[in-house]
Parts: sequence; C-alpha cells; structure tokens
Amino acid sequence: MTERILKAIEQAVQAYNQTEDQARRFYTQANEQDERSYKQAEKQAQSKLTSKLMKAYNQAVTNQKKKLK
Repeated sequence: MTERILKAIEQAVQAYNQTEDQARRFYTQANEQDERSYKQAEKQAQSKLTSKLMKAYNQAVTNQKKKLK
C-alpha cells in the first residue's frame, strides 16, 4: 500500500513538472512572438516615417526650385 501511495505521489509530481514545463515553454514562445511583432511594427513605423520625411523633403526642394526660377 505504501508503494502505491509513493508511486501515485511520484506520478503526480511528474505530471506537475510536465505541466510546469509546458507552461514555461508556452510563456517563452508568447514572449518571443510579442518581441517579433514589436520589432516588425517598429520597422513599419520607421519605414512610414522615412517615406513621409522623404516626401516632405522632395516637396521642399521642388518648392525652392520654383522660387528660384
């Protein structure tokens, strides 16, 4: 009987450890995905800003050229 109790406790501990490992892996994967999403959003924002700055610069150059004519 004592062996059965010890075996049941051991199985319960193993199941707990497996669940904890799975939860840790899931959490790590979620954090990595969030980090990738953040970096992608940051790149898109930088790209849009660069595009708008270039458009503004080109418009300013065009306006300056018109004034010089």
